Amino acid sequence: MKRNLHYLTKNHSGPLTRLVWTVSLLLMTGSLVKAQLPKQWDKTLGGSGSETASLVVATTDGGYLLAGYSNSLVDGDKTAPNAGDYDAWLVKVDVNGNKQWDHTYGGSGYDRLSSVLATADGGFLLGGGSSSTAEGDWDYWLVKVDATGTKQWEHTFGGPGTDEITSMVAATDGSYLLAGVSESPAGRDKTAPNMGFVDYWIVKVDVNGNKQWDKAFGSSIWDALSSVIATADGGYLLAGHSNSPVGGDKTEAKGNYDYWIVKVDAMGNKQWDKAFGSSKREGLASAIATSDGGYLLAGHSDSPDGGDKTAPNIRNYDYWLVKVNADGSKQWDKTFGGSGVDRISSAIATSDGGYLLAGYSNSPNDGDKIAPNKGDIDYWLVKVDANGSKQWEQTLGSSGADQYPSMIATGAGNYLLLGSSNSPAGQDKTDPNNGDFDYWLVKLGCVSPVVEITPSTGQLSCTTPTVTLTATSIPGASYAFSTGAAQVNGGNTAMVTQAGTYSVTVTTSSGCSATASVTVMGSTTPPTASLTVSGVISCVNPTVTLTAPVTAGANYVFSTGATQINGGNTATVTQAGTYSVVVTSFNGCSATASMTVSGSCSPPALGISVLHLDNDNKQLTNNSIRPYLQLANEGATSIAYQDITLRYWLTVEEFSPLNTNLVIDWAQLGTGKIKMKYVELPQPRQGAIGYIEYSFDSSAGSLAGGANSGPIQSRIGKNDWTAFNEADDYSYAGTINYTKNNRITAYLAGQLVWGTEPTLVDPVQSLKVYAESKSSATTNSISTYVQLRNEGNVSVSYPKLTVRYWLTAEGTSPLNVYLDYAQLGVSNLKGKLVRLTTPVPGADSYLELSFLPTLGNLYPLSGTGNIQYRIAKSDWSNFNQSNDHSYQPSGPMAPNPKMTVYLDGALVYGTEPSAPNARMASAEASSELKVVVLGNPILGNEVELEVGGADGQPIRLLLTDLQGHILAEKQVMGREAFERHQLSVAGQSAGIKLLRVSTPTQWQTVKLLKVN
Repeated sequence: MKRNLHYLTKNHSGPLTRLVWTVSLLLMTGSLVKAQLPKQWDKTLGGSGSETASLVVATTDGGYLLAGYSNSLVDGDKTAPNAGDYDAWLVKVDVNGNKQWDHTYGGSGYDRLSSVLATADGGFLLGGGSSSTAEGDWDYWLVKVDATGTKQWEHTFGGPGTDEITSMVAATDGSYLLAGVSESPAGRDKTAPNMGFVDYWIVKVDVNGNKQWDKAFGSSIWDALSSVIATADGGYLLAGHSNSPVGGDKTEAKGNYDYWIVKVDAMGNKQWDKAFGSSKREGLASAIATSDGGYLLAGHSDSPDGGDKTAPNIRNYDYWLVKVNADGSKQWDKTFGGSGVDRISSAIATSDGGYLLAGYSNSPNDGDKIAPNKGDIDYWLVKVDANGSKQWEQTLGSSGADQYPSMIATGAGNYLLLGSSNSPAGQDKTDPNNGDFDYWLVKLGCVSPVVEITPSTGQLSCTTPTVTLTATSIPGASYAFSTGAAQVNGGNTAMVTQAGTYSVTVTTSSGCSATASVTVMGSTTPPTASLTVSGVISCVNPTVTLTAPVTAGANYVFSTGATQINGGNTATVTQAGTYSVVVTSFNGCSATASMTVSGSCSPPALGISVLHLDNDNKQLTNNSIRPYLQLANEGATSIAYQDITLRYWLTVEEFSPLNTNLVIDWAQLGTGKIKMKYVELPQPRQGAIGYIEYSFDSSAGSLAGGANSGPIQSRIGKNDWTAFNEADDYSYAGTINYTKNNRITAYLAGQLVWGTEPTLVDPVQSLKVYAESKSSATTNSISTYVQLRNEGNVSVSYPKLTVRYWLTAEGTSPLNVYLDYAQLGVSNLKGKLVRLTTPVPGADSYLELSFLPTLGNLYPLSGTGNIQYRIAKSDWSNFNQSNDHSYQPSGPMAPNPKMTVYLDGALVYGTEPSAPNARMASAEASSELKVVVLGNPILGNEVELEVGGADGQPIRLLLTDLQGHILAEKQVMGREAFERHQLSVAGQSAGIKLLRVSTPTQWQTVKLLKVN
């Protein structure tokens, strides 16, 4: 006769003969029920016969897999008939419990599932017991199915007797440990004989279900394994109950039936065992690992206090909870129950560090049970904290039997329960049974309300000092706003007067809550207003500036008489008086400040005048300007020469510094007593971008009343001796005799006392490219001479400028560029060739020239001088320049509006090529060539440098002297983003050298100083 050992692990007793799993939660404070975790939905699944649910697992698509066994026909929810007495029945449901598919597995006998594992391939491993094909009474039965439930393979394991899987766990190497009970002697798959009537039996299988090894543990009577856990050290904890005495593998015994745990290593070798119990019967149903490295053992007991039990039974069977540490030593135990039968069937750890216990009960509301049963048998949930103290409880069921709940957590505070029920619809159950017992699936937990919080306006301001926050209106809900928000009549609105982030928590009538937040910007704080003045009005400073502190986004309104500058926080005044500013910030708040300005301009009544003659005899174009000056004092008071300065206002074409060639050729006062210097104007004036300032040494003495300084013969020249054009110079006068010139101004202690300064003019920025083609339309080398000219009246920083020549490459051969000459110095320029991501008519590439910071500024009315370069293909094949955007037929140097100039990346001259739809050309991403010399001056025989931006192109290092003679060269491949290279300078003379670093598309030249 085949024996059924299932009752050994499920602890059936009395009328509790079916398996059912479900869950419900009550929120409690102390012993009082505060709120009940609401039911989201429940589903009944089954056929006309009987279904027993074993467990539920979550699936990767958000749904769930329900496992158990059934003897129903094809009806109800069952789509395949049984092959024998009972078959395994697998049901897949979606996230809302709606059935998606079901499968039946089994043979002619009795087949049932007790454990399911998700596998790495998205399928499942099913474990249980079968009498259909067993060579003994019952065998371990292992079935592998894919994600749709289609069977892939199966294996049975057993001895001559009865063997059944009760629990499984995945190992770290992808294999599995099958754990259960066995009464078989050694034989077939079992290598060890039983110690008693029933023993623990574990079987290790690989990923394909092939047996690797097995182990049996027990003593002389009855040892039934319920649960297996993988431990942190790679081993396993086997948990169940035993009525065996000490002997065999058992080193402890307490009473009739005890909890018995056995710790084994990764190969199944026993490490230790522990027994827990009192004088009567304890049955372990579930064991779980805890966050502190220990274990929680959950089951039932009818023992009084004594032994390991610290509290007596209330009556019959109670929940009994035992907490042990990692070595199996007991930490605490707890008993919960009423006057009926109360048995745990499942336990899980909760996110707060406590535990949730699920089982079944037929106790009334007595003992630890507050709520009475709803039918014959109900699910009973007990929530305990990390120390096992009860926090709340809840019952769930209908009028019949609802029992053996299995439980999983499905999210924060949400749980899913699967069990068996023969109850009709009513109370917690919405659907009637299909037959005898059915699967009953229950989802519990809050469905959080959808909450939004909306401000009445975008931000706080002085015009809207209060913002109203409105939360989503939900009938029957309560609202709790965060600190700083004043709730209106306890409702869904609140008022705020300060910027910040505010939240509201909305709790529905079912106890579910959700929180939303919003950030309120702005403020009602007025800006800080004050005024400062740059000085006192005088003839030296006839205009002073009022400045208010900068407030982002503020508007400034100055009082009458103050001239605001560009609508900003500054204004100029020329008259003494009290001025004010009103500052209004972005929030509509304003503040006022005032400031009193003092001073005036009353030039002294002095008779100073300046006489001038042009020693160039009216020649307007010269490489030097020769102003001859005399200073006359027509008053009666002597004036110290050291307090007097003169200004000769001029423009400087083709600017070159003016410092070495400012000369006093002769002066009656004494040549060495007069100094000259050039001063660049911060803002251009009519006929002047600067002036020559004449000053006098203290040794010059004083200019007596009615006296004359005598001739001061000066000469003005640029450092490079290039020519001036004096025609537009403000101070120029073509006089051949000494004549008063009021456009040469005189100052006493910085105060204007003679002449009229040139008027300020608006800055004009005007850049233009001049080009001269040196090659024909069909050529293998594009040779062009280029000049960039500043035809405006303000200086432009050289490193902010780039110039582009647009061309077509006609083919895929790489392009090379050669810089032959630059008046500015080859070492002060960089160039690179760039391919366009999308060619446009007239261009698929461009050459970009840029300038190093060492050049300083491109001054007004000045140019770069010639820049001479060539572009060639690496195979020296011809270009057809006739279709090149920037090509200009051979002729004299002339403006080329199809070459483009950029200032800080913005187009300021010329026309870029574009497609017919006016889409501008865009360049392929490329790196800029960067050269850093490591150690300059060079002290040894080798120069070391870092080169970046070569983009995988070959790099050529060329060392020359200042006359262009090649001293050393080297070519390397640019494989890395930044590379370090060396070039020998052994045997080279001391002095300045030029190192040109180039790729086929870019170059850069740096100056080196070799000191020995």
